[in-house]
Amino acid sequence: MKNFIAMSDSSCLPAAKRPRSRAFTLIELLVVISIIALLIGILLPALSSARDTARGVKCLSGLRQAGFASLAYADENKGRLPHGFLRDPSGTEISGWDTVLTGWMSAQGTTFSSGVERSEIFQCPSAGVAMGTRHYSAQPFMMPDINLADANPMRQYNTARIVRSSEIIMLGDGVQDPLTGTASTSYFAVPGAAFQPFDSSRTNNNDPIADEGRNADLAANNGFLRYRHGGETSANAVHPDGHAESYVNGDILRRNTQSD
Repeated sequence: MKNFIAMSDSSCLPAAKRPRSRAFTLIELLVVISIIALLIGILLPALSSARDTARGVKCLSGLRQAGFASLAYADENKGRLPHGFLRDPSGTEISGWDTVLTGWMSAQGTTFSSGVERSEIFQCPSAGVAMGTRHYSAQPFMMPDINLADANPMRQYNTARIVRSSEIIMLGDGVQDPLTGTASTSYFAVPGAAFQPFDSSRTNNNDPIADEGRNADLAANNGFLRYRHGGETSANAVHPDGHAESYVNGDILRRNTQSD
């Protein structure tokens, strides 16, 4: 008996079906794009808020260092804090508190002419004007502007006078000059700050300082505090006891801006 071996012929079999790739429809693409746009819209404000918070923390850290440097400088100078601004008898501007502290910390020159680059701790990362060497302003009596041409120039403030060390804003966010980016040496324009020292018998000590629409980096607002954190709602400050704090607009009282 003859064996019969059937040989398969692939040409006789039906071709195997290959999976076909399916393209997205226009509607599906639009849905995906809409979801991505929605996620971006949700995440961007959160990222922006986180970035602003980080800048605020860095600002507070810089202010703490500036406050510590001011008090350490006073310890080595018979208790006297640095002046806010100094002019010689001819009226020439010699130095500001930031140049004095930078020079003291680096053991270099302490005047404008010495060419010492000011420390970054005096610059706020949230500054509205992206330049300038000083973004903070000092209490006008604690770091006074001294003009040696005056018959009776102001004197440097002695830390022995401080009683309310946790209350007084020694340094705080200041309005920047729109052209130079630098803030005034002191917040002399804040109502009540530059007139006279604190007196507990005053009835308006707990009144909030008036913003008066000055929360903008304009030349007309020179000498005011600047609320540039938290979406233009809060200002950072350091106190003589060394602690730094963030104040919401309206929370700073007259007693916070007056020296002892």
